[in-house]
Amino acid sequence: MIELEYNIDSVLDRFGAEKWLDRYWAILSQENQKVNLVSRETDLPRFRRLVAEALLPFTQIERNFDSYLDIGSGGGIPSIPLLLAGIATGEAELFERTKKKTVPLAGILRTLGLTSATIVPESFGERAIGRSFSLVTLSYVTLTPTLFDSIRAHLKDGGVLVYYSHPEFAAQILKVQLFSYAHF
Repeated sequence: MIELEYNIDSVLDRFGAEKWLDRYWAILSQENQKVNLVSRETDLPRFRRLVAEALLPFTQIERNFDSYLDIGSGGGIPSIPLLLAGIATGEAELFERTKKKTVPLAGILRTLGLTSATIVPESFGERAIGRSFSLVTLSYVTLTPTLFDSIRAHLKDGGVLVYYSHPEFAAQILKVQLFSYAHF
């Protein structure tokens, strides 16, 4: 197993998380009591780690993105930290196929003032998308060749795909270096 070493506080500080992390945690934990958006065992230290892990690739990919697509948004990680940190600055489409998660996720976005993000209550690929994105993220969604081809078709030239998965999966199956990204 590959262990990543990083300082959670340093990553959070780098992206100004002290300004928004506690508020996001309070809203998410309240909604999580009604609908399981993140693991029920998630406490504040684990949440801080999840947010740091969402931001960690952008310690190496140092740019902002004017259009953003997240596939499998769940409780909003990585999408909400990326939006709050200003990494994804333009319009965002968050695909979440589990309908019962879409209402609380939309409420979290609204409460945090993230009006540029739209929840799409479908699986990615079920809806025709007539635009391309500069950033696409997936978090623990099975990345099939068909899904990869569809994502690639929706990446702008120079766009970035960040796939959050177990490091050993990324290294062994996809045969890529951690935090590497390709320009399409």
